[in-house]
Amino acid sequence: MDGIGLQQHGSEFEPSARDLDLTLSRCAQLGLEIHITELEVELNNNAQFDSPTELMNQRLAKRYRELFDVYVKHAGSIRAVMTFNVTDPSSRL
Repeated sequence: MDGIGLQQHGSEFEPSARDLDLTLSRCAQLGLEIHITELEVELNNNAQFDSPTELMNQRLAKRYRELFDVYVKHAGSIRAVMTFNVTDPSSRL
């Protein structure tokens, strides 16, 4: 096995940056090429909103920044980061 794909369906708080960092560190220690796939952050799990509010956008930006700070730390092992349903009507935003 040369690599691993990690589906990143998450929420505002899960996985924690610490847990993500530990997982990526373990994969990197095994010498695996890492692909982050299906990256999305769910904030609207009750389908309460038809579109993101300004506050939701700010919370999303903060969370994506937190995730990408961890990804950048592991840039030597991560070969791809792919998003999921960015503009699809079925997106869990």
